[in-house]
Amino acid sequence: NIFQAAIIEKNPERGTMTCDLGGCRVEVPYTDWSASKPLRVGLRSGDILLAVQKPLGVSAQNILLGKISSMESFDYEVHLTVDCGITFKVTLTRNAAESLRLSLNKEVWIVFKTHSCHILK
Repeated sequence: NIFQAAIIEKNPERGTMTCDLGGCRVEVPYTDWSASKPLRVGLRSGDILLAVQKPLGVSAQNILLGKISSMESFDYEVHLTVDCGITFKVTLTRNAAESLRLSLNKEVWIVFKTHSCHILK
């Protein structure tokens, strides 16, 4: 997942920046990157967690509601795309997909830590 991003807010005291990824706001690690310059944010598909209920009491700052728009099974893993206003690619084990009873058009929450986001200059 590589997204074009615009910095909306810089929070050095929190160690984060709020970025708009084209209609979807996420928290990324703070950098001294100029807020007036666009940047790219990378996020590994395997660093995204899925939940079928809104997670509570977790340290991850990015919790977004979406809908599964594609799903492809392989020998050991499942590749999904989740539409949260923008499309996120997600990779999980077959066991995880089966235990969550994932299917096309199912609503899910994607969850990822601020530090799972990589600033690509």
